[in-house]
Amino acid sequence: MNYLLSGMMSAMTDTFFANMQLLGRYEIRGRIGAGGMARVFKGYDTNLDRIVAIKILHDHLAEDPNFKERFEREAKFVASFNHPNIVQIYDFNSVEMGDQRIYYMVMPYVPGNTLKDVLDETSEKGERLSHERVLEIMLTITDALGYAHERGMVHRDVKPANILFNERQQAVLSDFGIARLVQNSKLTQDGVTTGTPAYMSPEQVAGMPVDARSDIYALGVILFEMLTGQLPFNDPNPVSLMLKHVNAPIPNISALLGIENPALDVIIFKAMSKDVGERYASTQEFADDLANALGSEPRTPTRPPNYAVTTQVMDSTKPMPELTTKPETRAYRSPLGILAIGMTLIALLTVIALFTMRGSSPPSAENVPSMTGSESVYFTSTFASDSEYNRYWPQGETSELSQAITDDGFYRLANPNPSTAATSLFDPAYSYDDAVITISGQLENSSQPSSAFGIVFHYLDADNYNVFAVDGVGRFSIWVRENGVWRELRDESDAWTPNEAVLPLGNDNVLRLEVNDGHYQGYANNVLVAEVMDSTLETGHIGIYLATPREGTATALIDSYQVAIHSSSVPSMTGDEDSP
Repeated sequence: MNYLLSGMMSAMTDTFFANMQLLGRYEIRGRIGAGGMARVFKGYDTNLDRIVAIKILHDHLAEDPNFKERFEREAKFVASFNHPNIVQIYDFNSVEMGDQRIYYMVMPYVPGNTLKDVLDETSEKGERLSHERVLEIMLTITDALGYAHERGMVHRDVKPANILFNERQQAVLSDFGIARLVQNSKLTQDGVTTGTPAYMSPEQVAGMPVDARSDIYALGVILFEMLTGQLPFNDPNPVSLMLKHVNAPIPNISALLGIENPALDVIIFKAMSKDVGERYASTQEFADDLANALGSEPRTPTRPPNYAVTTQVMDSTKPMPELTTKPETRAYRSPLGILAIGMTLIALLTVIALFTMRGSSPPSAENVPSMTGSESVYFTSTFASDSEYNRYWPQGETSELSQAITDDGFYRLANPNPSTAATSLFDPAYSYDDAVITISGQLENSSQPSSAFGIVFHYLDADNYNVFAVDGVGRFSIWVRENGVWRELRDESDAWTPNEAVLPLGNDNVLRLEVNDGHYQGYANNVLVAEVMDSTLETGHIGIYLATPREGTATALIDSYQVAIHSSSVPSMTGDEDSP
């Protein structure tokens, strides 16, 4: 690991660079900093009369005889980038100095702080960055990374220390290409992983090949840190820290912030999914969902059992967009070879073994206390083929309902019976009173337009439960079924109400229901469409609702289902109950 190699550099090498005054045409004017891959110096370009930053790669990286060729190839590639928020490479070269070859890159000198500096300062003051500033930084960096990803470059070491601020306080991303040089070096081939432990994706920990979604994982960690003022996983032992990226549940960010914005939880869960296939496919998708959640230009985000119970239907319902991507099954394995530090090798092999065996445990509570003793669990189901939650959703076919988790990561429900409401319940061992429930899915085009799908909550039996749902013609409704009788909770003359936030048949819809002590708030695609008070039912099971009209059938594709603790049930983590 580069953080270990960094600590093993000799004092003699440090002295050599400290005493060096000239590197080609560049004067060395003082060291700025150092990391696991390079030292950075302030320099002066004697030809062009300007201050520059000079990044000198650690000499151990050049032990591979093919390094010079790779260095030139990577440096030329990054130097071709032309993006205002990517640090440009002015020059690169290698020179012989004494008995060693020195490889260096020359870049603009950016005198401002790094994002790490900013986060450290705000933490010391007991403050957090505003949502506006977080969004501004994230949109800038996602755009820069997207530019690089489109050109086939993965950063591999996205972290706050590599995000600089120029004189206009705009974020600029540095260190492109260097991590890939290390990734391809002989040291890495012998089992050394690249990256910084606090921001490493699970596949990086396991020594697997990486792609743009590894950078997206790191962005998820950075977003979590900017919003909360703390890392999602923290441990002074680097190996233990990496194990947490592989196995530990992602903390519930809404609970930590003490705010009611479960969309942020869904975004973090998606960006930091343990399974690469469940993450955002691009930085643009990530940026769009984040802008929507933090209140910028609204955009509909991109895309959840044999407990099937049917009841007589009241009449209609509608769909939502998605915040969680399609999972793909991966068999993780590591090419670890002989590592000089034996105990680290053993730890890494343990990491990989645990990573491969992931998925055998029951649902975890995501580090959030249960609200009804042992009967609640907070989770996110994305219906990946290897998801630990799949077994808690019923699958099979009865005369009332067909339920199956598809190979491409959907929970597909089909109701073949006219004028019926069918429910698929998450394991009835778990009950909920107050919670935030989010479902993402759609009614397939083959469904009768006035069919409906949505969220079942406070389910006691087939004659007593609540429903918040949408239908295929752009309407919504919220109901209670009490002793077998349906009652629309808004007391509207028309039980199904059109709303432009609800998308029609064949489109994804995201429904969110916030349940808090008899106060129900229903959102369609982040727009509040229903708000009622009702105490008919106070606790019960949760699930998915699929209803058909008097004629026709209904099929729903559910992409994700999340249950989070309601933020009002969690004390403020900042000591200030009015903090956003």
